[in-house]
Amino acid sequence: PQRNKIILSHDAHHLGEANLALGDPAAARKHFEESRVLRRAWTDAEPKSLEARSYLMQIHMCLGMAESFLGDDKKTDQQFAEAVRLGNSVIAAAPKYVPFRADLAEVQGNHGDAVLRRGKLEEAGKIFQQAMDNPQFVLSKRPDDLAYQTHLALAHERLGAVHKERDAVQ
Repeated sequence: PQRNKIILSHDAHHLGEANLALGDPAAARKHFEESRVLRRAWTDAEPKSLEARSYLMQIHMCLGMAESFLGDDKKTDQQFAEAVRLGNSVIAAAPKYVPFRADLAEVQGNHGDAVLRRGKLEEAGKIFQQAMDNPQFVLSKRPDDLAYQTHLALAHERLGAVHKERDAVQ
């Protein structure tokens, strides 16, 4: 049944995360790809499910991270582009549901990290700047929300790293 495949997609995702944390992006990619196939099937079976699209966005982000550590810039950019596209689509479909904005900020932050590892400071800075937009939007409505304060702080920290690196190069 579909529910079992959804659970398996989460299991494969967690195995991928473990492999990525252990420094094995090739093994991580294998598990993330397995999860992507299952989550794509879920999205195809339930095309109106924002939850399914959100989880598909997450796995494209993870694939982008794995590809980045494997040094494939083209695949990295493709995976992150798809994750951003999916993130924007769920936000457009449910603009008041704020967790999707945190998800997109996470995607953008990880994409910026990948671009920064390539040494593309200006491009990374632009992505990190975009990563601040969603937490700032949420905090304008929920200023005491610690989760979004954390997302915003992380975006600022990442942007600071870009400036520090830029200053070191000059």
